[in-house]
Amino acid sequence: MSSSPSPELTPTPSPEPQQGGATHDQWQGARLLWSGLMCLLIIGGAIALERCA
Repeated sequence: MSSSPSPELTPTPSPEPQQGGATHDQWQGARLLWSGLMCLLIIGGAIALERCA
C-alpha cells in the first residue's frame, strides 16, 4: 500500500485494458466504496441506537 498511488509508476509497453488491469482497479474502487459504506452504516447505526436508548 503506497501513500501516493500513481499508475504511471509502472509503464506497460502494450496497454491492454481488457487483459484484467482495468477490472482489478474497478474491484479495488468497489471494495473501497463498500468499506466506506459499511463504516457509515455502522456509525449511523450506533448513533441511532444511542439516540433511541
